[in-house]
Amino acid sequence: GCPRGQAHEQLRPLAYSTLGDLVNAARDQLTLTHVARVVYVFCRNLHDGDLPLTIQTTMVRLLVGLVERLFAGVEEPQHLQQSS
Repeated sequence: GCPRGQAHEQLRPLAYSTLGDLVNAARDQLTLTHVARVVYVFCRNLHDGDLPLTIQTTMVRLLVGLVERLFAGVEEPQHLQQSS
């Protein structure tokens, strides 16, 4: 068998991938506090060079989806709106 630390490092990418899928599926039910926590954890892990690029890409996609959701209901300030 492999040492405990090695097994942990091998399972870590799978855990983050699964967490990303869960967050994506439940994102419409997340509170702002939950979203803030997800953003914190995933942004911190973006800087982890031990995680595969595919996992980091998944994290970025999830973060973009969360940001889009947060700003979907926000109207553009009137001074920034273009007149037609």
